[in-house]
Amino acid sequence: MFWSGKKLSQEINRIFDPHHQRNIDCNAYTLHVGDEVYVSIDGKPRDENVARKLTEGEHFVIPPGQFCFLLTQEVLTIPHDAMALINVKSGIKLSGLVNVSGFHVDPGYRGKLVISVFNAGPKPVVLSEGEPCFLIWLATLDGEVDIKYSKGYELGYMHITPKLVQSIPSINTSIHTISDELKELRSRVELVFAIVLGVGIPFFVALLVAVLQVVLGKWVEKGEPFVDKNVNSFLIYIAAIFPILFLCYVFYKMYTKRRDSRVVIKYFPEKRRNDRIPGR
Repeated sequence: MFWSGKKLSQEINRIFDPHHQRNIDCNAYTLHVGDEVYVSIDGKPRDENVARKLTEGEHFVIPPGQFCFLLTQEVLTIPHDAMALINVKSGIKLSGLVNVSGFHVDPGYRGKLVISVFNAGPKPVVLSEGEPCFLIWLATLDGEVDIKYSKGYELGYMHITPKLVQSIPSINTSIHTISDELKELRSRVELVFAIVLGVGIPFFVALLVAVLQVVLGKWVEKGEPFVDKNVNSFLIYIAAIFPILFLCYVFYKMYTKRRDSRVVIKYFPEKRRNDRIPGR
């Protein structure tokens, strides 16, 4: 059975340290960001220096597509006949920050919580030391848990450890960085394509005209001496350049159409309020 706000108020001094009655939210208790944080670096190797120490009220940024370890300000002592459930506060969750470390705290656990979050949104999430970030609910079990199934005999986390940091990818490149790199690569390809067209077409046309002039000159000398070579060369040039330009334009349109038809990056659409699942 889940604890009510009244029971939380009665047990608050032995569950949370530090504790304040104002942190009780209905039947949940509000946990705050502590003085240590680790944020993965976009597209760069993992920082082995582990956690960053925060001063009181100091802000930090979690970029889109990056992981973060948050240490709670509170030290918890969960009774052996109870367990706890945790979740991100809705205001922060709507900004794109989701909990990926788990949603429960074992019976008998003692220590701070290290909560792993991921910024799944399109914008950076800014948090600060001491900011209310998580809610925790406690529920009573039908009896005390055997000590061998409990964490009560050892102290839990008090810091963000190197082992936790090593559990995330050594290099974590976000989808937004990949999208920017693809756009830059696309611009370079289009520039090279434009240079090839600008240089290649005149060269090809000049070569073609030169060949045709030789052929035309022989034809004029043998068959029709009254036909001016320059006039024929000009007509051949006009007849040749337009089909070539037309073919280049067709190839370019085929290339751009094929490129645009490939969906490389697709942002997650925002959920509409009317698209909620019935019953939730």
